[in-house]
Amino acid sequence: MIIEKKDGTRIDVSEYNLKRLNHIIPSISVSNQSEVIGSTRGTSYIATDFIERVITVTFLCDVYDIEDYYLTRDRINDLFVQDDYYYIIFKNEAYKRYKVRLNKEFVVPPTTRLQSFDVEFVCVDLYAESISSTQVDKLWDSGIFGWNNTINWDETPRYSFFTTEFTVQNIGTAIIDPRVSFAQVTINGNFPSGLRLRNTTTGDTYEFYGSVSTGQLLVLDGVRTLRAGINQFSLTNRRVIRYAPGPNNFILESDGPFDLTGISFNLRFLYK
Repeated sequence: MIIEKKDGTRIDVSEYNLKRLNHIIPSISVSNQSEVIGSTRGTSYIATDFIERVITVTFLCDVYDIEDYYLTRDRINDLFVQDDYYYIIFKNEAYKRYKVRLNKEFVVPPTTRLQSFDVEFVCVDLYAESISSTQVDKLWDSGIFGWNNTINWDETPRYSFFTTEFTVQNIGTAIIDPRVSFAQVTINGNFPSGLRLRNTTTGDTYEFYGSVSTGQLLVLDGVRTLRAGINQFSLTNRRVIRYAPGPNNFILESDGPFDLTGISFNLRFLYK
């Protein structure tokens, strides 16, 4: 198992005399809101909220003697007890990571014999996310097999386009919402009358009312809109583009003549 800190530092737990024996990743906990209808005792479900997900990992600790135990125990405490969030990556699913915090206290057994113990991690984000984004090298030599283990690399999905109608593939299993998840769009071109980007699959439409000149770069970064690096949120319709699982069909248009140089999407996929 790999620990990835917020600054990108990676630590293999084997460096701390630990071996991951197994781990349990449950489904996301849900809370269903309902009401009883009339005297028929029927139930109507109003809404379902996703609450939390707690991952349990069983480790085996290997120490030489009691002095080594004390040192190892302190190092393990320091590894898992962090002020900020971090990511955990399981090597048999090396394409995705879970953003977590320690859920509760744990105890490394005080013995010089091989001994197992459990550590619980509560997910800060309910979904796992892809380690690689769509505009980053896939790092074959690091054991990161792109976005998931089913990619056919002879038919890699495209995320940069030079036409006004195109399809963006979300190969994860959950909707990507820029308000809560990583998603960037970069548009380069000349748009004197502004532009409109429509995802006809989700029905979402983003509009920018200002003019854009070639080379300025209009960047949709989460909920922000940057033109030439300057925040221009006030010149938008205050909407975001979401990405449904599977193919998302897009149309880029304007109310006047325009010249598109290129548009690219930088996404991290989400997994339930």
